[in-house]
Amino acid sequence: MTLATHADHGNPSDPHAGHKMTDDQGSRDRHAGHSVAMFRDKFWLSFALTIPVVIWSSDVQRWFGYTAPSFPGSKLIPAGLGTLVFVYGGLVFLRGAQRELADHKPGMMTLISLAIIVAFGTSVAAAFGLFEIDVWWEGPAGNVAGLTYTPTVHLNCGEKVMTVRDGLPKFKDFPKEFGGSGTMLPE
Repeated sequence: MTLATHADHGNPSDPHAGHKMTDDQGSRDRHAGHSVAMFRDKFWLSFALTIPVVIWSSDVQRWFGYTAPSFPGSKLIPAGLGTLVFVYGGLVFLRGAQRELADHKPGMMTLISLAIIVAFGTSVAAAFGLFEIDVWWEGPAGNVAGLTYTPTVHLNCGEKVMTVRDGLPKFKDFPKEFGGSGTMLPE
């Protein structure tokens, strides 16, 4: 197996230059086609489309005690724009997950894809009356920066980039409640 570096691929200014990669890894750039501008533009359009989804969400209206303006088709705003945000904003994550799974190396794209697929699937199921909850806002809003998330456990990954010292319990695989060994690792 021949080893290659990012510099061998004509990108000497890459911050990962000098890291050794196999030909398999070097031939498939996991960030190909990604740019900061692309993510920024997708974020702002998705954010703008999320605002009416949240405003017309029946759960959000009930929580905050307001009624959104009603007009013909207004009840379709969360489902229509939620679907648009899922497709437009989520496609990059879904494609990234597809590449990760094809490489047998699930990562963040796979994790984000799983989250948005579950949120979207639940929203569709609720729209057809399988759940009595309005969750169209959850998928788009879940990708909005600034929303707080408090982790309660840290699962180790197969590959480690750096040691994480966050004070959370760390499991070798999964807690016993989730079918793992429950073996704890030191901080």
